[in-house]
Amino acid sequence: HHPLMVNANGSSNMSGVKVRRRGFPILLVVAAVLVISSIVIVVVVRNALTGTDYDYYQTAPSVASQIKYSRNAKANLEQLFNERPPTKTEVGCNGTIIIIPHCELNHVRQIDPKDKEYALLSGEIYGDGTCNVIGVERSYYLITQFGDGPEKRWPIPRDIIVVGDESKRQRAIDTVLPLQRYYNVTGRGDNPIILNDRNSLVQHLGHFIRTGDLCGNVVVVASAFVDDIPKLAFDLGCGPLNSGCPMTFEDTDLNQAWELHFLYDRVKDAEGNIINSPDGHHHRTPEDKLYHSHDTRGNDKPRWQLFGNVVNQNFDPLAFSKKVKDFAGGNEGQENPRWMNMSIYDDLH
Repeated sequence: HHPLMVNANGSSNMSGVKVRRRGFPILLVVAAVLVISSIVIVVVVRNALTGTDYDYYQTAPSVASQIKYSRNAKANLEQLFNERPPTKTEVGCNGTIIIIPHCELNHVRQIDPKDKEYALLSGEIYGDGTCNVIGVERSYYLITQFGDGPEKRWPIPRDIIVVGDESKRQRAIDTVLPLQRYYNVTGRGDNPIILNDRNSLVQHLGHFIRTGDLCGNVVVVASAFVDDIPKLAFDLGCGPLNSGCPMTFEDTDLNQAWELHFLYDRVKDAEGNIINSPDGHHHRTPEDKLYHSHDTRGNDKPRWQLFGNVVNQNFDPLAFSKKVKDFAGGNEGQENPRWMNMSIYDDLH
């Protein structure tokens, strides 16, 4: 019994020339499998970066992903605040939520053996998960940013909230504790409001805003995880196109502060005209509708609007130490830096 004879072109050869079947079909199958696997891997990785998580970790989000992200953020805003119009809130009510990251910290994590030198140099092996020296100084610096006088940057907070899992939130507590203590915010002494997760924060702030308690006030939120800051803003309705909040947070930039300004009013243009008013005076362009991702009908009625802004805390440890006169002499032998003395902030501007 002879094996099947084929010509080079694959046709049957009846002349008896014995050309054995090569392994080409098998090789082609293997090659095809490898190509398909590569495509699947690329698609999976791409989806992980640009799909379900709305580009949280993508440094340059595409226009399409920004539109999708902003549309969903806008839906959050509408569901939280505008599906049930407030009954007691005055038109023109406005207030701001400031979201800040935790302080510079001493890390606690499992150390990969290959990272041991890095861990030793950075102090991660011996860290306790709380603020390091620079982080503690930052927390006292925040006192100088709030106050009643015109020289102060921000108003005294109506509330201070820490959000994060119990095992990870100590650094966020440390970040706002001097501010909470100095101003005795809401009469709570050393105790900021503690919430366990994003859902609890959204429920708390949603009720706070709908009832008008934010009107004329500022609320400070410290997050246990910097990666959660864009997500917290998103949960409250702030996206890049509809409100101006970025989709990402650079986890090494602890100087950021995210201001979410809420306004209860009719939707107006730059000249104060109601957008898409009943008389048809003003209409959005198709681009406006696409980017803002919401229907403007009914804007003659007041509604909650949100405007996001990312600013810098402007914390410079050396400059702050100089300002509080740590370098003025006469501080030799003192146990703590001068900036830990609460009494100096009464006259510090």
